Amino acid sequence: MKTIQVIDDDNDLRENICGFLKESGYNVLSASNGLTGLQQAISHLPNLILCEIILPGMSGHELYKTLQQIKPTSTIPLIFVTSKNEKGDFRTSMNLGVDDFITKPIDYNELLNSVRARLDKLERLQHNNDNKFYALINNPLTGVFIYSKNKFDYVNETCAKIFGMQPSDFSNMSFNSIITGCDKRVVLKKIEDCVSKSQNAIHACFQASHYKEKHSVIIEMYAGYVNFRGTDSLVGYMTEMC
Repeated sequence: MKTIQVIDDDNDLRENICGFLKESGYNVLSASNGLTGLQQAISHLPNLILCEIILPGMSGHELYKTLQQIKPTSTIPLIFVTSKNEKGDFRTSMNLGVDDFITKPIDYNELLNSVRARLDKLERLQHNNDNKFYALINNPLTGVFIYSKNKFDYVNETCAKIFGMQPSDFSNMSFNSIITGCDKRVVLKKIEDCVSKSQNAIHACFQASHYKEKHSVIIEMYAGYVNFRGTDSLVGYMTEMC
C-alpha cells in the first residue's frame, strides 16, 4: 500500500484530502506546516507528497528545494495543491521540477488521477532502474555484493568464487565471518563507519580464507553507502589481489 503525505495548514481541507485518500486505498501522513512536513518526509519517506505552497515557517517551494538536496527524499514525487493560480507561481513551481500542480477548489477526481499517474510513472522508473542495476551486478567479470543489517543480502557468482563458495553460502554471513588476519578489526571499523554514515565510501584490503582450497586470499574491496529499496546498504565489489 502506497503512502501519501499531505501538507496543508488548512485543517479542514487537509482532513478532507486525507479522508479521501484513505478511502481510495492509500496510507496517509499529515502535516500542518513545512518544517513538520520536512521532518516527517525524511523519517517516513512517503511515496508521494501533496503540498500547499503558502505554509507557515517554510514555504512549499523551500520545502521542495530542501527535499531535493537530501538523497533519500530527492526522488519523491511532489504535487503542489494551492489556491494560488498566477502564471508566475505556476512557472516557478514547474521550473523547480515539481511533478504536477493542482489548484483549489479541488476536483477530487483530478487529484486522484494525478496521484495515480505520478505513482505509476515512479513505479515504471523504479522497475527500469532495478533491471539495469541487476544487469550490472550480475556482470560475470565483477564480484559484486550488497550488505545491510550486518549480513550479505546479495553476492553474485563471481564474488562468491573468490572465496570458493556459492552465492547461497553467504546467506546470513557477515564480514566478520569472512575476514581473517591481523587487520580484521581495522577493516570492520571502516565498514561500521560507512554503514553509520560517518563516511560515504570505503576502500580496504583484507585477508580471507578460500573455503574450498583451504588457503588464504587477499581481497581488495570498494563499496559505497546507498539507500537500496529503503534499506541502508553497502553496495560494492571485491577482487582477489595477485
